[in-house]
Amino acid sequence: MPRMVNVGSQATFCPKFLALPEMVKYSMRNLPALIEVRVNLTSPWSLRSLCRKIQREWAPNKDFRTAYYRAVSAQKTFEAALIRGELVAPALRPYTGDKRDELGVNEAGKFQLDIAVLGYPYTVHDAFLNGGLLRKLQRLGARVHTADMVPARELRRYRLHKELFWHYSNMVLKAGKFWMQSERRVDGVIHVSTFACAPDAMLGKMLELEAKLRGVPLVTLTLDEQTGQAGLDTRVEAFVDMLARRKTGAYNISVHG
Repeated sequence: MPRMVNVGSQATFCPKFLALPEMVKYSMRNLPALIEVRVNLTSPWSLRSLCRKIQREWAPNKDFRTAYYRAVSAQKTFEAALIRGELVAPALRPYTGDKRDELGVNEAGKFQLDIAVLGYPYTVHDAFLNGGLLRKLQRLGARVHTADMVPARELRRYRLHKELFWHYSNMVLKAGKFWMQSERRVDGVIHVSTFACAPDAMLGKMLELEAKLRGVPLVTLTLDEQTGQAGLDTRVEAFVDMLARRKTGAYNISVHG
């Protein structure tokens, strides 16, 4: 049960991650023993040292190096798949074997539109929370781009006037700049936001200003426990239809909603 502090940057994770072990322990009964680790990667060797510490405590008679380097190799393979444009769910299938999510592969030339879906990973990639947004976009003829697909070196190129305090906020804002400014400019952006998240509200405004500056259509989908599937479907379908008309020259406007 990791306590996420930071992963090598000056920004930290939000309280949901900083206090995750306590939230779980005091919210659920009859839990098995929890492996609680503080993930604070301040140097290139921090992760290796952390894994070594866990191994000594929980599996002292097991081999450490083989398992560690196999895990590092699998992580690099997974990240390379994302950089090539593969979505998280398909990229994870070789490791999980989970085929319940029928997301297709983002094959070049298969889709008519390119849409960036930006937001925190736990909303963008959770089909239950976002109403199957990514699957729906693919069915509507859109190739989906996410913040995870932007190489770390590209994210570092985008300097913010002031770095935000939270890790995911910085990641999503810089990814938004990438998808709106680069030669891989998308046709539109969907910002997936959670209603009760204050940093997300600030991030949404900054994405909106960037989109207006670059002339890229943007829509914000705000999720909470009252969000209905019909309302989401209507907004997504209308946005995709507007992008298709805009791209074909039926009309030439920029919409932000």
